[in-house]
Amino acid sequence: MFKLNRMDRLELSAEPIANREVRFPEFETKTFFPANVHLKAAFDPSMKWHLIENYGSSSFTIQEDDSLLFEMDMDENGVIAWLLSCGDKVTVLEPQSVKEKMLQVASAIASKYQE
Repeated sequence: MFKLNRMDRLELSAEPIANREVRFPEFETKTFFPANVHLKAAFDPSMKWHLIENYGSSSFTIQEDDSLLFEMDMDENGVIAWLLSCGDKVTVLEPQSVKEKMLQVASAIASKYQE
């Protein structure tokens, strides 16, 4: 597969290209990113669009305080990066391993900006 933004110096050619059959590999998400943690997190209401865009409108429940309760089985490494992209608009409730990793990463980031 080719990404257009990786192609450069393309030239238009009059020479025809023969069609060929291409077998696509299995792109099952679980194959590349196996779910190894059950994430439970509370999101700020302003993150509703983010959850809908990534996981659909049924991926969360609105709580009494208007926060969005999100639960899903996910890949721990991938979920850390995703949660960090949410900034301070998310609080990890479970599992403890993800809470600890988030604290480690946030502490490392904060230490870079302390004088």
